[in-house]
Amino acid sequence: MLYRLARLLAPPHCVGCGSPNGLLCRACGHVCYARDTAQSLKPKHWSFYNDELRRLTALGPLDGPLRELIHAMKYRHSREAAAVLAGMMVPWFPANVASCIVPVPTATIRIRQRGFDHTWMMAKALSRLTGVPAKRLLLRQSNVRQVGQNRQTRLTQAKNQYFALSVPPNASVVLIDDVVTTGATIMACATLLSRQGCEVYALVAAYEE
Repeated sequence: MLYRLARLLAPPHCVGCGSPNGLLCRACGHVCYARDTAQSLKPKHWSFYNDELRRLTALGPLDGPLRELIHAMKYRHSREAAAVLAGMMVPWFPANVASCIVPVPTATIRIRQRGFDHTWMMAKALSRLTGVPAKRLLLRQSNVRQVGQNRQTRLTQAKNQYFALSVPPNASVVLIDDVVTTGATIMACATLLSRQGCEVYALVAAYEE
């Protein structure tokens, strides 16, 4: 209720150009969604030849409108940004193999601060758009932050942060997250799911180098 009232009183401006036409106006949306133009998102793909993770796709670098959308979702508590990012993921979603969508778990303290779980909201929005069910198959055991940590520290922390719940047999899982930096979190989650017999793919909004 409060969120809807706030949107009526102060409708969102486009994160790309600032126009009062929604969180992502049609012109900026065209730039973000275009796959074959010089102004496209420049998605990045990583293919893996192991049992943990088959493929990781990021929509583009953490820059421009993409960065502003992620920041609006995480730091300005915008639920609409989560839905917009999910819509941007659809063209790269492996619908031909996916049996469920699984969000990377968010720290409990961040959920309390934002008032919602941003990766779960992305997963649910993507589920509505693709028809593939979203499931919480992973839980987080600590609130340790990885922002600003080096790769080795991230790898060590990630191994001890998550655990898997009961997983459907022979599931083909698509992990969802906002940003990939070192890949430590995605690989830790993928390893847990693959050990339970899942085939794992990952789709994230942005990559940071």
